[in-house]
Amino acid sequence: MNTNYNKFKSTQFDDKNNLGYALSISGNIKLNNDNVSTIYCNQMQDYNSNYYLTSVNLFNAGTALEAAFNDVAVGGNLESGYILCSNDLTTTNNKSYNVYVANNLYVNNILYKNHQNIGFIYIGALNNISLPLSSSSIYDTSTYYTNLNIQTYLINTYTNNYVLLQPYYSLIFYNNDNIVQIIDNTNGTNMLYNMIQFSNNNVYCTKIIIQYKNKNI
Repeated sequence: MNTNYNKFKSTQFDDKNNLGYALSISGNIKLNNDNVSTIYCNQMQDYNSNYYLTSVNLFNAGTALEAAFNDVAVGGNLESGYILCSNDLTTTNNKSYNVYVANNLYVNNILYKNHQNIGFIYIGALNNISLPLSSSSIYDTSTYYTNLNIQTYLINTYTNNYVLLQPYYSLIFYNNDNIVQIIDNTNGTNMLYNMIQFSNNNVYCTKIIIQYKNKNI
């Protein structure tokens, strides 16, 4: 059935938000304006400045809500199983159980990567070979580097062992459960060059705990 809508141009249905439903239509609604633009939805409600849309797939191209490439302001909570953002996502407070980072994570202008080079250990008895420190703490100095037992060389009888350490990191050297040296560059802004010299003689270093801003990694 076609109806001349010009007959209804001046018609108003005003319930003043008392929700007595001045007009009630059962089923879907299709409205066309003079430019043949279409509003079509299964459910739309507009009262007290609240808007609701249902049955809308936000991840299919061409739907009514296309926010992926535009600015979106959220004043309250944002709940989503998956967020795809083509630009920057900026928040004042982000609480997450887990954060998975595919590339880089910037924290207060500090770049931290899971496999970032933390520094080097230089073993004098091995012609100053430089061994990289990365990824995680060394819980067993006899097996951390494949086919190389550095526990043999990390002892005070070798006085030409050194480290280069990036800013914000620290190294804690242990003999079993006893701390024998701490090399701390937590508050530094440059690479730290430091000699490895244990507080007790004739003890081997069994593990090295690596910390980033005083947190174990």
